[in-house]
Amino acid sequence: MHHNLASPTSTLLPAEVAQRLGIAERTLADWRARGCGRRFVKLTGSKLVRYRELDLIAWLEERTRSSTSDTGPRPRRRSPRRAQPNGGSALEQQHAV
Repeated sequence: MHHNLASPTSTLLPAEVAQRLGIAERTLADWRARGCGRRFVKLTGSKLVRYRELDLIAWLEERTRSSTSDTGPRPRRRSPRRAQPNGGSALEQQHAV
């Protein structure tokens, strides 16, 4: 199958994304609700959801591996916020003037 490069405005329906990935459309809905999976566009004032083709391609590229032992890049860990004596976070203290 030959795919042309996606245009910046090219969007896909959830059913199209599910078919391309070989997963159920319901799985995409679950991922959206949990905040995981690929980015999506929700059209203002409606329940219509679309996926930008460029976002889908980028998401797939992030998950491309060269072997079964390749776990990919390690996720960045968030540093825990430490409570400060005045109640502000360490980050707020660093930026206070």
